[in-house]
Order: sequence, then structure tokens, then C-alpha cells
Amino acid sequence: MLILSLALLTNPTAALYINSSANVIAPCDSRIFCYGELLRDVQLARPFTDSKTFVDMPTTKPFDQVFAAYQNLTKPLRNDSQLQSFLSNNFGQAGTEIGEPNTTLSINPTYLGNVSSNVVADFVRQVMGIWPTLTRQYKSTGLCEGCTSSSIPLNHTFVVAGGRFREAYYWDSFWIMEGLLRTKGSYTSISKDILLNFFDLVRLYGFVPNGSRKYYLNRSQPPLLTQMVRIYIEQTNDTSILTDALPVLEAEQRFFSTNNSILVNITGGYSYNLSRYYVNNNQPRPESFVEDYAEANNVTYITTNGTAYQQTNLSSAQQASLYSQLAAGAESGWDYSGGRWLREPLLAANGRDFPLRTLNVEGTVPVDLNSIQYYNEATLAEFYDSVGNATAAAAWRLRAQNRKFAMEIVLYNATLGSFFDYNLTSRAQNTHIPSNNGSRIQFFSPAQFFPYWAGAVSDALLFNATALSRAFAPVQSQLSSFPGGLAATDLTTGQQWDAPNVWPPLQDIVVQAALRAADSISSLDSSSTATSKAAVRALPGPQARNETATQLRSLGLQVAQRYVDSAYCTWRSTGGSHPTLNISRLPGFDNATDASVRAANGTMFEKYSNLAIDAVGSGGEYTVVPGFGWSNGVLIAFSDLFAGNLTTPNCGDIRANTEGSSVTKRHLGHSEYYLAPRSAFPGSIKAMGRRMQGH
Repeated sequence: MLILSLALLTNPTAALYINSSANVIAPCDSRIFCYGELLRDVQLARPFTDSKTFVDMPTTKPFDQVFAAYQNLTKPLRNDSQLQSFLSNNFGQAGTEIGEPNTTLSINPTYLGNVSSNVVADFVRQVMGIWPTLTRQYKSTGLCEGCTSSSIPLNHTFVVAGGRFREAYYWDSFWIMEGLLRTKGSYTSISKDILLNFFDLVRLYGFVPNGSRKYYLNRSQPPLLTQMVRIYIEQTNDTSILTDALPVLEAEQRFFSTNNSILVNITGGYSYNLSRYYVNNNQPRPESFVEDYAEANNVTYITTNGTAYQQTNLSSAQQASLYSQLAAGAESGWDYSGGRWLREPLLAANGRDFPLRTLNVEGTVPVDLNSIQYYNEATLAEFYDSVGNATAAAAWRLRAQNRKFAMEIVLYNATLGSFFDYNLTSRAQNTHIPSNNGSRIQFFSPAQFFPYWAGAVSDALLFNATALSRAFAPVQSQLSSFPGGLAATDLTTGQQWDAPNVWPPLQDIVVQAALRAADSISSLDSSSTATSKAAVRALPGPQARNETATQLRSLGLQVAQRYVDSAYCTWRSTGGSHPTLNISRLPGFDNATDASVRAANGTMFEKYSNLAIDAVGSGGEYTVVPGFGWSNGVLIAFSDLFAGNLTTPNCGDIRANTEGSSVTKRHLGHSEYYLAPRSAFPGSIKAMGRRMQGH
């Protein structure tokens, strides 16, 4: 039975709940999962460490009975027996409407025989074995009649990221599919299932939500569905999917054109149409309710050493604006980055204020989003060419060309030789950031390499060996300075999309960017157009271009090897072993007092640290998550891409992590930010600050 409607919506914002008289703009109309006093009172009482837990719990009684029981509770709510009884009597366990499929799942990674290192090959095979534990289906019989849940039903099998991320996530799924399509076996068809689920969501809502939860219905994520279709076709040659895909991909582009386009006015009177992240919202995010509410309402900031800093009250309008910015940051996938999104990043770095109050996501034109959109437009042109629709192909190609031109004008800095986000507030590129010692340094982030990954670079730049070498030089510098890979930015703030955190998708982007640039510059003489040749006539000759191409391919391999090393050595330090190769676990696990540590068999994490080869990441609103979908996918993709070149990781003198979080504590250079644990409710929230944890 088809759960989702297949009619395309004409209104791409139909998922929003807007009550003008109550001044509420929320992701859905649920008074439990999206807005209202029940959600507020339960979340601020903090019955769970993670705000997401409550809104992932389906009701076990119809809404009217649940709400009546809530109204009978003594207010204000506290985390006591009354609240716990209310929750146990009216709600099920988080995620119970989603379960593992009742079928045997197979893998068939035929390429693994080409991997030159037996250790790497066995490691990758074991990581592929994680997929069944992350494979899910929606259980249509999981709810009682009249009961409600935040889950959006999906018709087909999907793969989750892991841990607290119990549902399908949009941009995660791109890198998950990179791994699944190479794992093969059952996962070729599951990759198609993931696409079909997202097609259904676009037909129903006009876009792919951040994740398959109703509280995500006011925002999307980086729009990678077109690229997911591309990699599916590249790996399977199944072009028949374009029949269903093309109308859906066009619909998604209409959504982003309607909701995320921004006209950038440059000095001289010229305007350029580009994209930004924007979410119409004036409520705390339900899944991060306590964190958002505290950011907007606290008047005292308490540091880790107990020092209190008094802050000003935000007006209702300022709070609403902050809630919109917080949601936009979540839509970007980079929730949050002090280096990219904050007007005052040193507030985060110094730990003396509520740093997210200075978010400027909606006032930023991001390099990565516009690169993705260029890639989507160019790919749609290729898709339409392949089905013989020359008119549509020409229209999409023109859009791509216009965006590439606008990106070069607005986002590229010829003086500094790199792409930078554009700040609509200051009407300038974000070229420099303050360092922790007070000076200003040129900004670095893997986000700057999305244009090279997408091909959104002009011929004059792409075929210039000197310019390419200069653009990628900071990557080599980062690899030389830090053992663990490329951090999200070069500013340490305690936010998770900053140093020292190494995110697997960003490693993949830089690797693919370097390889694509190498292929382009080395093929100039044989394949470029006459116009392209004229544009590069005065540039360095074939020898310089070939040398640069070789350097870029070598750089791509270095980034990939560094990621494989980090993932492997951290896996080893958390109990990974190779029984088939007679390589045992590190000493310390067998005699551990904790049973879970004794049973440890290696963990893949959501993010790593650039400070050590066996360290996990930190920061943000939740503890580091194991699993992990995109980390597995990037590892598998690299082992295929560089099968004959990857070497066995040299982990040096690593030790068994037998204390759970000791790896993080030993290696990280900045603390995590967490709300101080307490029973919170309206009236007491103002006395509560944030503290730092991790040292």
C-alpha cells in the first residue's frame, strides 16, 4: 500500500504551520512534536539529556487523551515522578515506529580484490558489515489507532546514519549511497529505494526535508538529490530511473529557486542571482528545543570555571530572528560553524557569551550551496541530453553558465586565489577570520573546494596550472600541520563544524575536487573547445599542466589516505581487530571492568579530530555519534577509488580506549559546549547558563 501521496504540490511551503494570530511559524501543526505548551513544558523540564529523544517518541494513546493528561499535570513541570509517569503512560520508546527489515541482506563488493593492502581490504569489509545494523523500514503497524508520531512514513527501505539519528537524512544519504553502491548485493536495490523515498517526499512536500520527521518540514538540507541520481546511474547504468527522476528533480529546483534565491547587488550596479540558506521559522527547533530556548532566553552565561557574564535580554523580534537563523544553520548541514556563520566568531572561541546569537547564516551566500546548485543545473542538462530533450538541456545549461559566471564575480577572490562565502551584511567576501591571538588570518575550509568538485570554475582558472597549485596549496599545508586530516575550518570555537573536527564528507569533496581539476587540466590540449584554448593561450604550457595534474592526484591520494588512517586507527583503538589476518585487539579490552568495553569490536564515528590519528571529534549540541553512515560510505568510496594505492595505516603507539570517551579527552584542543544539567522550566531558565565539558 502506498503511504505517500504521489501528486506534486504546487505550494512548496505547504508543510509549514502558520498561525498569525498566535504569532507561530512552525514546521508542522502537531501540538506535541512541532510547537505549543506541551512541547515547551516537557522539553524544558529536561526528562532526557538529548532534546531529540522526546520528539522521537510516538504516543501510545490518541492525541486528545495525551493532551488531557498533560493539562492535568501540576505546573511548572519538573523532571520528577509525575513527569516520568506521564511519559511512560502516554508515549512509547523513541523510534519504535521504525525497525530493521525482516530479510537477509547480502553484500558483494567485487572491487575489494583490487585493494593492495589486505589490512585495509579486511577493515572495509568489516565496515560493510555494519550496513545491516543501519538498514531500516517504516513499520506501518507500529502505532495504535488514533496515535501520533513525528515520523514521516517512507514506502521503501532506507539506511540511517546511526545513534540518535534514527530516521533517513537527506544529505547524509549521498555519501551513504557512495558506499552502498560499491557494497552491492542487496544494497544496489536499497540505493534505489533511498531515491524512491526521496522522490515520494518531493512529490508530497515539494522538497526533501532535512530528515524523515515532521519537525523537519520547514527546512531541507544541501540539495544533493540530483547528484544521488547521477552516482546511481554511474554505478548501475540504470538510466530508466530518469523517467521518474526528472519531474521530481525539477520540482526540487523550483523549491530552492522560490525559497533560497537571493539577488546579490555588487558595487557598480550589477546584480547576480545566487542561493543562500533560509528557513521561515520563529520557534525553537523541536529536536533541539532546550538548546535553542536557552540561547534565546538566558541572561547569564556561566563558563566552565563558574564565572558568570550578564547578557542583555532579546526582544521577541530578536528571538524570532534567532530561531530562524538556527533553523537555517541546520538546513546548511553545518550546524554550527563559528568560522562560517557567526558575525562574532571570537565569542565562540573565547567561551564568554552565547555565540549563536550572532548567527548570520541567512546573510551569507555560501560557496558550497551554490556549487551544488551549479552541479545540479549542469547535471540536469546532461540528463535531458541523454533522453533527447535538447530544449530542456539548453535551458538548464544556460542556468548553470549564469551561475558559474555569478560565482566567479561574487565568490572568487583573484588576489587571494580562492573562493569565499559572501557576506550580505558587510557586502564583502569573508576572506579573513580572527585568530585566537587577536590577529586576522586568511580563512581556510574544505567548503572552498566545492566549486572544483562541481566543475563550477571558469576555463581561465581551471586550466591555469599556477592558479590551481595556489588554490590547493592550503590543503597541503593543513596536512603538514595536523596528523588527523582536514578540519571544517581553521578556527577553534567549540562548534562542531570548526577545528579540530574532521568531517568525512568534506574529505571526499576535497579528494574529488583535486581529481576533477587534475583530469581537466591534463585533458586541455585534446578535449577543450576553441574558446577554452583561446582563454588559456598565454597560460603555462603542457609540461606545467601535466606536473600540476600529477601533484593534484597525489594530493587527492594523501587526503584519502589520511582519512583511512584516522578511521582505521580510531577503529583499532575502540576494539577493532582482524581475526582472519591473525591481528588481535589492542591490549586492555579483555580485562576491562566494563562489559561493553570487553565486547568492543571497533567503532566508526560521525567525525574525527585533526589533532591525532586516533581521535574522534567533539563540540556542538550532542556527543559524538557512532555508526556511522557517511563515514562508512566515504571509507568505502576511497578504498575503491584508490584501491591499488592505499597503504596499511601506521597507527604508531596507539592504546586501547577502555574508558569510553578517553580518546576524545586525550586529544581534543577545545571543550564541548553543553547545557548545564538541571530541571528547567519557564521562570528558572534565566538562571541557567552553558558550561563546557570535555577536559
